[in-house]
Amino acid sequence: MPTTQDYHVFYPETVQAMGLAFDDACRTLGLVQKSDRATTFVATRIIEMAGCGEHDPAQLAQAVLKTFEG
Repeated sequence: MPTTQDYHVFYPETVQAMGLAFDDACRTLGLVQKSDRATTFVATRIIEMAGCGEHDPAQLAQAVLKTFEG
């Protein structure tokens, strides 16, 4: 059961930054299907990082992309 700690409220500017980061990361990774596991992971990771205070779209995208390196 989710708790209130599982949810974040974001300002419109942050939501816009998250959208830009998501689009950039998906484009870089070649992800086009919005319902696959990798795309869901990208979105979830961006939400987590934004919830921790990162609001720069480039930083959000780069952090997600680093998780795919290896």
